[in-house]
Amino acid sequence: MAKIGNEQGVGICHSNLVYVYLRNGEYAKSEASANLALRILKETDYEELYAATLLVKARLYMETDRWDRVNPMILEGLEIVKHLESGAYIQEGYELLARYYVHENDAEQVSLYYDSLHQSIENYFEKERLEISENLKARYETEKKEAQLTLQRAQNQSLTLENEAQRTQRNILLFLALVFVVLLVLMYNRFQLRKKLSAEQEARLEDQVKLPELEKGKKEAENDRLEEQVHHKQRELASLTLQMTQKNDALQELEQKIQKSLHGSKEFPKESVREILNLIGNQKTIDKAWNTFKAHFEQVHTSFFDKLRTKHPDLSQTEEKHSAYIRMGLSTKEIARLMNISPSSVQVARYRLKKKLGPGKNTDIYQYINSI
Repeated sequence: MAKIGNEQGVGICHSNLVYVYLRNGEYAKSEASANLALRILKETDYEELYAATLLVKARLYMETDRWDRVNPMILEGLEIVKHLESGAYIQEGYELLARYYVHENDAEQVSLYYDSLHQSIENYFEKERLEISENLKARYETEKKEAQLTLQRAQNQSLTLENEAQRTQRNILLFLALVFVVLLVLMYNRFQLRKKLSAEQEARLEDQVKLPELEKGKKEAENDRLEEQVHHKQRELASLTLQMTQKNDALQELEQKIQKSLHGSKEFPKESVREILNLIGNQKTIDKAWNTFKAHFEQVHTSFFDKLRTKHPDLSQTEEKHSAYIRMGLSTKEIARLMNISPSSVQVARYRLKKKLGPGKNTDIYQYINSI
C-alpha cells in the first residue's frame, strides 16, 4: 500500500470533516473544509476523494439553497468517478443529478438520471456476481487439483489410507456443493431486488412523463410528489443495505458445517479450510457499513441520532445502533442477526439500554424510543 504523505493526510481529514459538519448543520465550517480539502486533494492527485468531496459540496449547496452552483459541481465529480469506475460514487452522482432536476422541474432529465442510477446499480450487482463466479471457479480448480494429488498419493498407500482419501474427496465435493447453493441463493436475491427496482422505476417514469401535460396550478403538488419519490428511493436503498445482512446467516451455517468436517477427518487439508474460513469471516463483515446505513436511516428518521445524543450523551455506538434498530421496529431475532449476536444477548443488551435511558418501569422501551 502506498504511503500517504502529510499533506494528503490533511486533505483526507478535511474531506471527512465536510461530512461531519454537514450532518451537524454547521454549513460554514463544512464549506470551508470542503474548499481546503479540494485544493489539497487536487494538488496531491487524489482523484477519487477529490470527486467524492465535490459531490458532498454539491449536497451542501442543495442544503443551503444555492442550486445555481450545484449542477457543474456534480458533473465534474461524476466525470472523474466514471473514469475511475467507482460504483458507489457514480450512484451518488446520478442520485444528486436526479434530485437537482426535480428541483428544476425538468421531468425528462429526472427520468434520464433515474435510468442512469438504475443501470449503475445493476452494473454494481453484475460486477460483484462476476467476481464471485471467478473466485469460485479458481477455488474449484485449486480444490480439484488438490483432490487429484490426494488421490494419487492414496493409490500408493494401503486400503485404509485409500478409504481416508475418498472421505476427504467427499468432504471437498460437499463443500463445493454448499458454496454453489449459497451462490444460487445470492443470485436469486439479487435478481428479485433488480426486478423490484425495475418495476418501481417504470412506474415512476409513467407518472413523470405526464408532467408537461398538467395544469399550471398542479405543479406545486406534483413537485411535492416527486420529492416524496426521492425519499422513497432513499428508504429502498436503506432496506437494501439491511437485506444484504442475510448473507451472514448463510455464511454462518456454511462455516459451522466446514468446522464439523475439519474436526471429523484426519487427512482433510486443514490449511486450505482455514484459508476458506478466513475468507468467510472477512465476507461476513462486508455488509457492516454502519456509516452508510446511518446516513440512510437519518434520511428516513430525521435528526434521530442528534436528539438521542442530546437526551443521552453517554450512549456507546453499539447502544446507538441498538436504539436505531428498535426505532425501526425490528424483532429481537432480527436485531441479533444484524449485530451478529445471540437473541439472548440482545435481550440483555436491551435491558441495560433501558436502564441507561431511564424511561421508567411502566414505559416500554419501544414506545420511549419511538417518541424521540
